[in-house]
Parts: sequence; C-alpha cells; structure tokens
Amino acid sequence: MKKKIAIAITSAILLVLIAIGVLEAQRYHIAIEPVKVPDISVTYQSVDTQFYYQQLTQEEKEIYEKIKQLLDQHKGGEIVLKQPINARSYYHIESALRYDSITYWYIAYLLPFNSSNTRVLPHLEQHSEEKMIEKMLLLIDSDKFQKEVLPASEDDAAKIKENKTVDTYQIAKDFIDYQMDDLESYYEEVNQKINVNLQQIINEMPKNCNQEEAVQYFSQWIVDHMVYEPTIEKFLTTKDIVGYDLRKEISAGSITSVNDRKGTCTGFSCILKNLCNRVGIDAYIVLGDTPNGRHGWVAIKIGDKTYYKDPTAEIGIKKVNPLQTNVQFYQYFNNAYKPFTDLFGY
Repeated sequence: MKKKIAIAITSAILLVLIAIGVLEAQRYHIAIEPVKVPDISVTYQSVDTQFYYQQLTQEEKEIYEKIKQLLDQHKGGEIVLKQPINARSYYHIESALRYDSITYWYIAYLLPFNSSNTRVLPHLEQHSEEKMIEKMLLLIDSDKFQKEVLPASEDDAAKIKENKTVDTYQIAKDFIDYQMDDLESYYEEVNQKINVNLQQIINEMPKNCNQEEAVQYFSQWIVDHMVYEPTIEKFLTTKDIVGYDLRKEISAGSITSVNDRKGTCTGFSCILKNLCNRVGIDAYIVLGDTPNGRHGWVAIKIGDKTYYKDPTAEIGIKKVNPLQTNVQFYQYFNNAYKPFTDLFGY
C-alpha cells in the first residue's frame, strides 16, 4: 500500500513538473514572437544621444569634463580627484565617455587607483558604496601604442600565476609620459576611416526603409561582416593571457571595430547604435550583468516604445532576431542573467 502511495505521489509530482515546463515553454515561445513595430520612415537626421551623461551627478560631470579636456587634446594623463569616488560612480563617468559619443569612447583606456596606487577593479566593486578611487590614469590609442605595446607573453602569464606584484600604476604612468606626442593626424585618419565605413553601410541600405527595416538591415550587416576578436574570446573563455593585447581590447570594444571587422559585445553594439543614430533612430548602449561581467546590448526607440537587440548573440547564431520589448528581452535570456544592470536608470 505504501509503495502504491509513493508511486502515486511521485507520478503527481512529475505531472506537475511537466505542466510547469510546458507553461514555461509556451511563455518563452510567446515572448520571442515578433512584435508589431510602428511603420515610421527613416529621417536620415542625425540623433545625438546623451543617455549616460544625463544621469551623472554634478560631481561626476566635473570629473567627466577633466577627462574630456585631455581627450580633446588627444592626450593621456593623470586625473587626481578632489574627493574619492566609489566604483559605481566610476562606471557612471566611464560609460558617459564610452557609450554616448563617437568622439571619445574608442580612444580611451581608463585605469582607476586608490590612494596606495593599487589598481581598483570596478567590475568586482561595482555595487560597493565605499569611496575608494582617488586617481585615474588615462591611456589613449596612438601609433606608438599600436606599434610598441606587445601582447602578453608566457613570462607575463607565469608572473601573474605566481602572484608576483606588478606596479601597474608606474608602468602606465611611464607609458603616458613616453607616448606624449602630436596625435591629431592619427585621429583624423582613424575618424575618417570610421566615417567612410559607416556611411558606406548606410549608402548600401535599401531605399525607402522604415525604422524597423533599417535596424534589421544594420543587424544583418553586423552578422555578415563582424567576428568576435579571437584574443579577447580566448581570454574570456580560458583566462589565459598569453597573446592578450590591450590594443585589441580598446579597438574591439569600440566603434573602431567597424574598421577591423573584429569586436566584442560593446563594439558590435556601438556600431549598431551609431548607424541607427546617423539615420535618425534614437538608440543607446544598454549594459547588463553576466557571470563573466558586463555585457552590452542596444536599446532602440521607435515611436513611443523601446525595443532591444543583442548583436553578439546574433553573430553567434548567424541570424538576425526580431526586435524585442523589455519583457521579451528578459524571456529571451530565460532569466540566466540580468539584461539590465541596476547601475543605471534603464
């Protein structure tokens, strides 16, 4: 008798679990179905998105302006803060520099330090309210940087595995002092190449597109022409730094990836964002949290609704997905991780 009861209870539990699974599958299927997007024409009037800058506090804006002054001169340098800031504030400032404007975000590599000149790793401290960052070093891309900063060697990897102390602050400071030169012509050349490549994509877009069709055309171009930067992918999957190249990290995570055709999530997203902005579609980078750190997507406003695209995922499956709403985007990831970080007001 007891055996029959146990079998009945087990069967009932299995039926409940199956029913829950079916309901979840149906909900997921409904979530990823295409949505009805308003038929709104492309205006080709450039949109200037300042999504992250608008969320800065006055203190953060002052720090932003100090960094921007260096970038306007195509120079790296040391930024000593009047008051220390936490990692959350650092992310606010860095994101405004990197994701709002095509002018600045691809040339900078910002290293934060505490009062002891020890490098702070914001991705590990992003939710901490403790004030710990007191200075930053700004490295920028340059001809010298491209030619003379070598990829990580086996010796570098061995030192890290042995936990030998590396004076990151002094190494970066020495390099900033070394690379100071006139970079205006270098940036004119890089900017020109970016503009030519983006404009060519737009010129080849079918005529009389509506905004949804334009977004999907840009997404298809990214799927057809972009690949994940191999050295960065290797580092992310194996944590092996041999061959890791900081120059490629700067380029792959930025708009310059459109020149190299090799990128990372933020590089792919920046291409889509900038293409949309150039034809009059309001779009901005969205950041989320994953087991490996931050991930970048794109928010696209058409009419009175916001839709989302993940170019990295589309490259991975070699297929362009439909535009998705907020709820659908959560379901798309099946709650594996948070699509929208709480560091910003999305």
